[in-house]
Amino acid sequence: MNTVVMNYKGVQMAVNPYSVSTEYSRKIAKKSVPFRFSKTSAMCEEPTVIKGTGYFTDTGSDNGAADATAKLLALYKQEDSGYLFLPQLPPVKVFFSGLTLCCDAVQNGVEFRFEFTEDCNCKRSVYDFAYTYALKGETLFDIANRT
Repeated sequence: MNTVVMNYKGVQMAVNPYSVSTEYSRKIAKKSVPFRFSKTSAMCEEPTVIKGTGYFTDTGSDNGAADATAKLLALYKQEDSGYLFLPQLPPVKVFFSGLTLCCDAVQNGVEFRFEFTEDCNCKRSVYDFAYTYALKGETLFDIANRT
């Protein structure tokens, strides 16, 4: 069970995406040396790219999919970066760099595909917010004692 819900710039999404991929890459320089093995060295890290897919649905008479889609579109239109929280991933400061919306009239929902690109302009784009989960029956004093 995921207790963390997708959150970008403090706005919590209605549902978590059902698929998320994170791409890490590094530039490698290669130099040919006659009669020997090539020389290679790591030049720099590329910005992390986070892509995902999810689905908003309407339940009964509410307008949940349209409202959630409007909220996601409003976030996309903002040009500054912000922290992205996703289940199983550390928080990272990113730009909302891509959004695709596909309406499904048969199931009365909206499929969304997103892409976030790491903001490398700040000194530290990944920040450890040092959060933890409470175990069943645990008090705040127990959590403070073990962390």
